Amino acid sequence: LYISSCKSSCTCIKVNWTREPILPGQTGILIINFASDKVGLFSEAITIYSNSSGGSKNIVITGYVQ
Repeated sequence: LYISSCKSSCTCIKVNWTREPILPGQTGILIINFASDKVGLFSEAITIYSNSSGGSKNIVITGYVQ
């Protein structure tokens, strides 16, 4: 698997990921940093683009900022 890029739904999210190809049986890392000054519930999407079938996958992070 090769992750070519990751795009978030807002500028409050920064994503870093394993840049090298991930071989069968190996593990890659996706680090998501969220920073917001807004208090309350949040739900943000991240699209991961790769060479997998379909080409992209969406994940959603949710939480509550106090």
